[in-house]
Amino acid sequence: MEKVDPLKLLQREVDKAGSIRALARKIGITDVYIGDVLNRGKAPGQKIQAYLGITRHEKTWYTKP
Repeated sequence: MEKVDPLKLLQREVDKAGSIRALARKIGITDVYIGDVLNRGKAPGQKIQAYLGITRHEKTWYTKP
């Protein structure tokens, strides 16, 4: 399993598509949402993850009260 940076992958796809709007149409989401992911730190949703071919894995930790 290779760790990847979804923001770098997404930006690369935006560059290939020519614009955020063009990529959004291709994925089937809004350009505003892609902008929020790239510029405001919003987590990429399922459609973006599927398009990029990535899966989100979260760390889990335990604490005592």
